Amino acid sequence: MSFLNRLKERVEQAALTTAEKVGITVAEETVVQERINICNNCEHLFQHTRTCKLCGCFVDLKTKIKTSSCPINKW
Repeated sequence: MSFLNRLKERVEQAALTTAEKVGITVAEETVVQERINICNNCEHLFQHTRTCKLCGCFVDLKTKIKTSSCPINKW
């Protein structure tokens, strides 16, 4: 695993831990996977950084937040 992938995983885990501490609920794994599949097939996904070209979010993190939503209502 590359340094950048390890760093991404650490940042994502820190963000999720922080979210839970402030009361943000994490979505169920089946919901997360469904959302990621939708994003992976979306024309607005910038694959290199795994960010949405419309809202700028990191989709691998945003899809895990239960109350989040796609900016064009795909999920």
